[in-house]
Amino acid sequence: MRYLIYDGDCPFCARYVDFLNLKKRFPDIELLDARENEDHEAVVQVRKSGLLIDEGMAIVDGDNVVHGADAISELSQGTAHGALFSSPEAASRNYNWLTKGRAAALKLLGRGKLGF
Repeated sequence: MRYLIYDGDCPFCARYVDFLNLKKRFPDIELLDARENEDHEAVVQVRKSGLLIDEGMAIVDGDNVVHGADAISELSQGTAHGALFSSPEAASRNYNWLTKGRAAALKLLGRGKLGF
């Protein structure tokens, strides 16, 4: 089973998941809100790997974990905005702006970070 782990309290993350119709495009992926599933084996796997959901979404596929810009790049292939994440450099640069926006949105909404 493949898992996409994201912060369900983050309006950017939640809208991104909805916007891409991920369940239709990737029927084999299970969407996990890290806030509601912090003890799920896939969330624990991400945490043990030293990666932070506060710094980016993660895709867990068996022992493989793809995080942040790399995860978004993988999910965005073949979409209208895929060019924003088409190269590692573009993905990193553009994802950096998204994470800054996420932090600001959470603060404005009075929501805290996950802490992991």
